[in-house]
Amino acid sequence: MGGEKGRFGLIQQKRQIRQSMRLFINVPWLLCVFQCWGVVISGSIPVLHGEVQSPGYPAPYPPFLNEIWDLLVPQGYTLNLTFHHFDIEPSNNCDYDSLMVMFGRRFLGVFCGPNPSFQGDRPGNYSIMSPGNSLRLVFSTDDSSPGPHRYSGFSAIYQAVDIDECSVEAEKGQACHHVCNNNLGGFLCSCHHGYQLQPDNSTCQPVDCGFPVAKNGTLRVVSENPKTLYQDEIRFECESKYYRLEGDDVYRCEAQGYWMSLNGSVDLPKCVAVCGEPENEYSDFGRIFGGREAELGQIPWQVYVEDKRGGGSLISDRWVLTAAHVVEGKDSLLMYGGTADIENIESSKNTVTMESEKIFIHPGYPKAPTIGKRTNYDNDIALVRLKSRVPLGPHLLPICLPERKDDGTLISERLGFVSGWGRTEHGTLSSKLLYVEIPVKDRDTCSKNKDGKPLEQMFTENMFCAGEKDKDSCSGDSGGPFFLQEFQRGAGGEIERGPFRLYGIVSWGIICQERGYYTKVDNYLDWIRETIEREES
Repeated sequence: MGGEKGRFGLIQQKRQIRQSMRLFINVPWLLCVFQCWGVVISGSIPVLHGEVQSPGYPAPYPPFLNEIWDLLVPQGYTLNLTFHHFDIEPSNNCDYDSLMVMFGRRFLGVFCGPNPSFQGDRPGNYSIMSPGNSLRLVFSTDDSSPGPHRYSGFSAIYQAVDIDECSVEAEKGQACHHVCNNNLGGFLCSCHHGYQLQPDNSTCQPVDCGFPVAKNGTLRVVSENPKTLYQDEIRFECESKYYRLEGDDVYRCEAQGYWMSLNGSVDLPKCVAVCGEPENEYSDFGRIFGGREAELGQIPWQVYVEDKRGGGSLISDRWVLTAAHVVEGKDSLLMYGGTADIENIESSKNTVTMESEKIFIHPGYPKAPTIGKRTNYDNDIALVRLKSRVPLGPHLLPICLPERKDDGTLISERLGFVSGWGRTEHGTLSSKLLYVEIPVKDRDTCSKNKDGKPLEQMFTENMFCAGEKDKDSCSGDSGGPFFLQEFQRGAGGEIERGPFRLYGIVSWGIICQERGYYTKVDNYLDWIRETIEREES
């Protein structure tokens, strides 16, 4: 009698709880259930699959149970629960024994019934899919299991099922900006070609190539209000007519985040100084010794070296080429360009002052003898890097170097020009820039004195000589240029004047008014280019 009253009381309590579930699905009724029943719930560790069974399964379950299982799979998955055996005492509304299934505060169902004859409130051989990555099972039994049948309880498996998060996020209005890629346990956003995923891992923005920065200040962007995003285009040009653009002029921002020309080059164009082309046409490079004064801008590459009075040639807006013996023993140099008159040179409005940053003497230039005079001027060549780019203009322009070694230009009797502020035929140093046209001599002549005897000085393959009676370079001209103008065939086949090129550097001589010896520049093209590229890289 007492047992029946106790069972009736428990049933009444279950009914009240179940009624609370149905009326207040969204309230925390579960807390009341566990508090009322005195159950403590422990945490669970996420797994990809598992099995859950009633106590003692497959033996009949005992009375007075209140068992709880928290089933949990990793984030990014849903939990699928499948029963392959279910045998719980049947009753109206599952008032006696029951298995409750919940997701958080949501009530998913209460199940009971035999296997398989009872088709009432039992899960059957089908799956229960959780709305999330967890489920809670509550198995409750009363005080008895009447009748000849002893109920064996249940056995189920659960496993993680991948969620199509992309569809879920789209329904929430929180999908990826461009492309959603579903994967096991989660999803990844990606962007269309030319766009970048932002730190929020959802938003896409166009790739920004940034404003292109040239290695020197002579290249500039001429596009109006230039933009730097994917597929935007910009156009380059040089800062003045004294430079020419080497490379393509129009570039486009690519998806990889760099600029590429329309012809496929990823290297920005360069502005190369126009060389060997005086701005004004001079009809006469007339007959230093036997020479004449140069007009301002007529030989715009001529550089004056102040200390140890000598010359040099501007070969770019940052480099001067001169003789090694002019600069040996010096850590720095002060030079001047853009002038044809060195009297009161510092006060001249056209003069450009040039300070050296580094001096590079050819490694093959021999050291000066400790006793006696020098007789070996082999490799008499040096490069001077300036502290800053010089402003090019009509009075200051570089001269071109030869295009290649041994191009057949320096043949016997070929006329070229030599210029400088050296000693004149009157025995005085000139303050005016002088130049003279002289012929290249054959090597046999160059290798001997005027009387036919061998030279005391060494004459090597790195030298040539030029000059004739009363026409020669002299003391004070050292380091200056020997240059000549090329002739080239035009588009229509006609012969045209080409640029002036530097073929020689005033090096040494036997006696003024006869012939001078020059460093053969085309033998050093590799050394010149390698030195400049190394320093400017």
